Order: sequence, then C-alpha cells, then structure tokens
Amino acid sequence: MNNDMFIAGAIGFAPAILLMFYTLKNYTYPAVERPFFDDRKVFFMFAVGIIIGVVLATVHYIFEGGDAYAYLLFAILFALAEELLKFMILNKRGFLQRIDTSFYGVTLGLGIGSTTAFGVVFFTLSGNSGGSDVVQYGILILVSVGLVLLHGATATTIGIGSARGTPWPFLTQSIMVHLAFNLLMVPVYLGESPLEFISLPLAVVFAGLYYRYVKDTMIPDLVSEALSRMKHASKR
Repeated sequence: MNNDMFIAGAIGFAPAILLMFYTLKNYTYPAVERPFFDDRKVFFMFAVGIIIGVVLATVHYIFEGGDAYAYLLFAILFALAEELLKFMILNKRGFLQRIDTSFYGVTLGLGIGSTTAFGVVFFTLSGNSGGSDVVQYGILILVSVGLVLLHGATATTIGIGSARGTPWPFLTQSIMVHLAFNLLMVPVYLGESPLEFISLPLAVVFAGLYYRYVKDTMIPDLVSEALSRMKHASKR
C-alpha cells in the first residue's frame, strides 16, 4: 500500500507542479518586475484545491461502478457540481474583478486535479491484487494528466470570468468543456471496450488543447487588457 501511495502521489502531483511552473513563470519575478499575483495566495489556493480534490476523489470512488447509463449520469452531474464549486470559490467578494484571480484559478484547479488524479491512481492500484502491468500504468498516467489539465484549465476559465466581471459565460464554457471530457472518459471508466484506447487519448488531447488555449490566449488577453486600462488611467 505504501508503494501504491508513493506511485499515486508521483503520478498525480508531478503534472500539476510542472504545469504550475509552466503557466505562471512569465507572470512573476524575474520575468516581470512586478508579479501579477501574490505567491502566498497562489500556494494557499493550491492547498485549498488539494483538500477539495481529496473530497472529490472519495466521492468518485463511492459512486464508482454501474453500467454505462450510470456513468453518463455521473459524467453530467460531476461536471456541473465540480465547476459550480470552483465558481463559488473564485467569485467571492475578494476575488471579483481582480486580474490576479485568474492565476489563483490556475493553482486552485491544479490542486484539485492533482489529488483527484491521485485518488484514481491509488484506488486502482490498491484494488488490483494481481499487480499492474505496463499498459495499466500507461492508462493511469494518461488519466492523471487529463484530469490535471482539465481542472487547471476550467478553474482558470472561471477565474478569468471573475476577473473580467462577467462570470456566467465563463462558467458555461467551463461546464461544457468538463462535460465533453467526462463523456469521452466514460469508456475508460467502464473498462470493457477497446474504445477506451481511442477515447482516452482523445480526452487527454482535448484537455491539453484547451489548457493551451487558456494559457496562450485567454490569460494573455486578460493581462493585455488590464495593462492597457492601467496605461489609460495613468494618462488622465
């Protein structure tokens, strides 16, 4: 069990930590003189995400099992519930219309993704008394990466909506992305069809492309607009 926990931790947390550095490095020192966020809040939100992810992983485990119809229902309900939870956190009064909220969304989502992925890997390994082969480890790594990408991107989307002061369209966008990912993952969680070897890579690629869009387009657009407003205000 100790080995299972260590392996699950490595598979779950490594992608989240790497993505955190990859996403935030251009918005803090030494890349810029004045960081766009508070490091303490960044790590606090990551810790909050970790706690939430533990709860979500436990809930996923409790509802695991059932037929395809049950998984379809859970895919819809979990997409709604998980994004609404992020929405409630990132739209509290202290986060509204603040550019740094988008970056706290990044770390909140990566924290959620890391422990949700940890739970999937750990419960799978601990429940497999016959050991795990290379194929299963490959599947678990892909699932972990997909979950981290998904939660990181959708929480950032919601954070951007809060920062812009137009939260509802961004909530809708995050729910649709999450729902699409969950539906692609249904064959994987059922594990009864060769279709999982097609749907899993598609789900990870989909989450990866959306994360890249959020990182390379949505965040820079928000930052550019905020800097432009600051320049106009300073000229008055």
